[in-house]
Amino acid sequence: MTTAIWKATLEVTDEQPLLLPPCRFLSVDVQRGVPCIWFLVPDTDVKPTIQHVYMAGTGQPCGRLLDKRFVGAFQMYDVGLVFHVFVDA
Repeated sequence: MTTAIWKATLEVTDEQPLLLPPCRFLSVDVQRGVPCIWFLVPDTDVKPTIQHVYMAGTGQPCGRLLDKRFVGAFQMYDVGLVFHVFVDA
């Protein structure tokens, strides 16, 4: 069994499915102009499943996110926007 911290790139979209092993989401940020999410994978040998990442920009309606867990926010400096990232609780 190997434990590791992995990252996935994110699209700026309301909902994005990611194929990931069971994990604990740690943070989000922009790396080289690309939004990314980092997560702790306790066992890298476990079969991945689809997990969903949700996003809302500041000021956008976000009632659909009330039952989700907040992971973090990132800024897109080139367009002056802030996005808030959530995952299933």
